[in-house]
Amino acid sequence: MDWNSVRWPVAVAIVAGAYFGDLISGPLVFLAVIPAAYWGSDIAVRWFKKRFVRPVMLFDFGGVLAGGDHYVEPLYEMPGTRELIRRLQGRYTVALFSNMGPEMWEVWGRKYRLANLFDAVYYSGKIGVKKPDLAGFQFVLRDLPARGSEVIFLDDTPANVDAAKRAGMKGIVFTNASDAAKQLRAMGLEF
Repeated sequence: MDWNSVRWPVAVAIVAGAYFGDLISGPLVFLAVIPAAYWGSDIAVRWFKKRFVRPVMLFDFGGVLAGGDHYVEPLYEMPGTRELIRRLQGRYTVALFSNMGPEMWEVWGRKYRLANLFDAVYYSGKIGVKKPDLAGFQFVLRDLPARGSEVIFLDDTPANVDAAKRAGMKGIVFTNASDAAKQLRAMGLEF
């Protein structure tokens, strides 16, 4: 979301409130209120974002939450990832972006209770594009209530993380949950 486009309506509301509330007594005061209102709108937008817009942790499924190759062996849950996601919940928006199709979503989504684990779910079979295609990350960014710089993407495939970075997100190449937690804390996250 472009927060600069929100500042002007907030500034206009501040000026209108001052005008109709009889706080403006003349043309010079009116001209002085405009820059103050724009400055005040920046404070209001920052307060709103801090209070209501949470950074987004965007997880991959295969190699991050589940390990193994489903073509040759049963998948297993990656140690520590579910606990990491649970620690992030509430403080951050937690979402999934996976290259699975609708049939796989039905099976793995039910088995791993993914719908209850994530605030938002994006998978290739639903959005019509696969990682590392930049269009997939752009779709996710348009749908999420955050700018790219407020999204951290975790994936075990470096090419996917590079694509997320090209889309403006931050990225972590996932090796294990413990290492991911350390990297998230190094980025300033608290959980």
